[in-house]
Amino acid sequence: MRTVDSADEVALIQQRVLDDADYLVIYMDWVVTSNHSFLVALGVDSEGNRRIVGVCYGNARSVKTVQTLLDDLVHRKLKIDRRRLYVVASSMILRNSVLGMFGDAALIQRCRTHCLNNVTGPLSDDLGASIKKRLKSAFSAPWQRARAEIEIMATDIRDENPIVAANLLESLNEDLTINRFDLPPALTRELATTRFLLSPEKGFKHRLKVLNRLKIETEATACFADLLIEVEEKFSRIPGFRDLWILDTALKQENIDESYGEDISEPMTKVASFSRAQHRRHKRWNVHHVEGQIQCTIRANVMDISLNGVAVETRSPLAVGRSYTFNLANADKKVDLIGRVAWCKLNRTERVSADEIAAIYRAGIEFDGTLSSAGDNLLSFLENSVEILLDRRIFGRFKVVDGERPIQLNSAFPFVVKKISASGMLIETEFQPELQTILPIEVKLGTKTFEASGKVIHTHEKPNSDLFELGIEFIECEKESNLILESFISNELDSVAISD
Repeated sequence: MRTVDSADEVALIQQRVLDDADYLVIYMDWVVTSNHSFLVALGVDSEGNRRIVGVCYGNARSVKTVQTLLDDLVHRKLKIDRRRLYVVASSMILRNSVLGMFGDAALIQRCRTHCLNNVTGPLSDDLGASIKKRLKSAFSAPWQRARAEIEIMATDIRDENPIVAANLLESLNEDLTINRFDLPPALTRELATTRFLLSPEKGFKHRLKVLNRLKIETEATACFADLLIEVEEKFSRIPGFRDLWILDTALKQENIDESYGEDISEPMTKVASFSRAQHRRHKRWNVHHVEGQIQCTIRANVMDISLNGVAVETRSPLAVGRSYTFNLANADKKVDLIGRVAWCKLNRTERVSADEIAAIYRAGIEFDGTLSSAGDNLLSFLENSVEILLDRRIFGRFKVVDGERPIQLNSAFPFVVKKISASGMLIETEFQPELQTILPIEVKLGTKTFEASGKVIHTHEKPNSDLFELGIEFIECEKESNLILESFISNELDSVAISD
């Protein structure tokens, strides 16, 4: 290893201007030792050249670390409107931060090495070995077949470990992003994993052990930057680089995130004249004056309570000013309440698996009308469910007996339908759910109400607005509701020009 000069070595990476190359792919993953952790970003340009574009010291899988690195990339003029593929570790914080920074310009491919470890690690030896073999086979299959095979695997896993099964389904689309591109095998293998960042050359892990002996952050960062630069000097072009034009063409042609009305069973082709309209399953129509509402339920834990309100923790941020209905219950009493979110902030992170950390938000909800009809019931509930803290006023806040108490916060978010088809719709709303979230939906179609369960497959924040565009795929509805939708399309929309 070369002699380390802290300022010079770190500056070689952190002061690089990034608008001098057209980066098609950016890999992001953590390199972790027992004493230090670094988030590393590696870019691949249109010629296949690899370059370290960013490094940040910080707690592994920390929101602050991720945001610091992304802010630094943008500050150094990484083109934010350039559509590119981000190959990332299987961390929701990393994935959500990238999408939050780059929006529709970012396509996420989750690292399959992490996926295999996360799925098979918690399983029994026999089932784990079987699922690992089947996953590897599915990853090399065409998109439609791969998706179907993984859905079957999730069913096979569910009895032994329902959490692993749910996580596998949640990440399904982003585990298979590159299968949509119909790329040659060599390039597909290279874009499927971040393992190169974790062990780029022989002897890298040994060098990390030397770095791990350093106790001061600045020294460790300088040492790591020096190691990365030395490794970078030996970089060759990415395997399969001659086929990167296929990826470039696909990124420019197709908007995967807006596929709610398409037949997504067919992968993108190498042909430059690809037409989304040719591959749609159902026609789509622009509509006006069609509205509905999303019934949203958020799980939360009550941390403390008073006559005026309640403090809760949840994995979803709550919109300030939004009203929720919920109930507090014990063995003898249930109190139905309405409250408005007064404040909400990111409180901490919480490890939910070996490779996953969730953000935990804390919010204050003010009760509406608790001292009127519901006041007596609430007082009775408090008498049986809380312990008074002696250093607080009797009318102050109270801890809940037996620790945190789980509740469900319910709210209805109105929306306006912009486009609709027999299989989905594009809506505008102030609600921003996670991708793949399943939501109960009601849409007023003429004099009747269409009800269905819808899956969120696209989100986009509208510029200069508090509204979001959501692409919703209908996944389940009763026969009667389906007839209502078919009748509305047949009677009201068939004579209207189709919107492409």
